[in-house]
Amino acid sequence: MKSLALFWLFTLAPFTLAENANPLCPKTLKTGWETAKPFQFKEGNELKGIDIDTLQLVLRSMGCSVAFEELPWERHLKEVENGTVDIASGASKSPERARWGHFTKAYSGEAVLLFTLKENGNKYKFKNERELVKTGLKIGIVAGSYLGEDFDKMIEEKILVKNKNLFEFTSEQQLIDLLLAKRIDGFLYGGKQVNFHKDITMHPQKMFEHEAYFLFSKKTTNPKFIEEFNKHLQKLKDEGQVDAIARKYLTTNKTQY
Repeated sequence: MKSLALFWLFTLAPFTLAENANPLCPKTLKTGWETAKPFQFKEGNELKGIDIDTLQLVLRSMGCSVAFEELPWERHLKEVENGTVDIASGASKSPERARWGHFTKAYSGEAVLLFTLKENGNKYKFKNERELVKTGLKIGIVAGSYLGEDFDKMIEEKILVKNKNLFEFTSEQQLIDLLLAKRIDGFLYGGKQVNFHKDITMHPQKMFEHEAYFLFSKKTTNPKFIEEFNKHLQKLKDEGQVDAIARKYLTTNKTQY
């Protein structure tokens, strides 16, 4: 059975596991994580990354606490929808997600990029999503990822067909392994300056750019809580603390798998 370790990130003393300073969060909030450097990853026994640190910073400033459980992205989103998990980090906006979740203000921006083997780095020529699909590449994504309206339209039009030219996997590590094994030709990933492996390179053409949001379950949080969260997030952004977190990881993310 998969071990689901909980990593507790507490508010500052004197708060304890059973109490929060803010009546808007009377219980410890629950969120998920999965390895996705530099946004979410485990180093030793410590969880860290842009998403982890930013969420912890905002909730601590509110007097709230949060627990992290390792979850694959697709299941993570489903549990936020069902209310068994309160928060998803690094979410992009979509109409479907807005039905069951509250989006906060954006806390970072990123582009969706194609990663391929270095030996094929200059082989693929395209200027947009549709031209990418016309190359005939077998493309991998993390299951549950939202890649924008144009990708959704191509799936509806059956230009992109799952298990034919679009393949879904549960984790970033699976994408890396299957690309190295040449079972897929490339994978799409939202990020900046990501060094996956010495034999993997980032294609210079961006697919689309989007902002990253925290997504809270409508079943466990209310608009008043989101308003309070956004106030604290904006204050920390104005003070430069949120940007400082991003700079810290984007300038030191040299680790390779």
